Amino acid sequence: MIEIKNTSGEVLITVYADTLFKANLKGANLTEAYLKGVNLTGADLTGADLTGADLTRANLNLTTLNNANLSYADLEGANLCNSDLIDANLTGADLTGASLHAANLRHSNLTDADLTRTDLTNADFSHSNLQGAILIRADLSNAALTNANLTGADLRSANLRDADLQSSNITNANFRSADLRSANLRYANLTGANLKCANMKGSFLTEVNFTNADIQNADLRNSNLFGAIFDSANLIGADFTGSFTGASGLS
Repeated sequence: MIEIKNTSGEVLITVYADTLFKANLKGANLTEAYLKGVNLTGADLTGADLTGADLTRANLNLTTLNNANLSYADLEGANLCNSDLIDANLTGADLTGASLHAANLRHSNLTDADLTRTDLTNADFSHSNLQGAILIRADLSNAALTNANLTGADLRSANLRDADLQSSNITNANFRSADLRSANLRYANLTGANLKCANMKGSFLTEVNFTNADIQNADLRNSNLFGAIFDSANLIGADFTGSFTGASGLS
């Protein structure tokens, strides 16, 4: 028998098993639960309320968290590899240093979440809300971010190599010194974005809106810029060598 308690020591739920491995916790009320370092591999937490829960360094590999509420939860250093978080609420959650390799976060809400130095390789954020999220030095290589909302997100020095950001809203986001080599940004809105010293070599930038963006000293060599808009953008020191242009706002 396992008693899951909250951070105040009160029992929230009793699980009549010797382990939480593959536990059925669908719809469970685990608000502010203390689950630090707990092994929840393969558990089903569909629709569970984990608001403010302490899941620091917890093992959530292959866990189902669809429609779960993880707002303001502490997931620092947690293992969420290959987990399903479709339609999950992660508003304000702390995912610093966590691993979400190949996790499915389609349609999830990560507004103001902290994903600093998080492993997001091959993760699926399609149609997700990452407005104001912190992704400094996060690894998003090969991640899917199609139609995602990254308005005002902080992606300084992040790795987005080969990531798919097609049709995403990236208005006023900060990509300073980010690696966007061979990334797909077709039809994305980068109005007012900071791309200083970003590496976009060989990226796909068809019809991207760079209006008022800061692209100073960025590397856009061999990129496809057909139909891209650079009106009022800062292009000082940017390298367009070998790029396919046909863009407006380029002199």
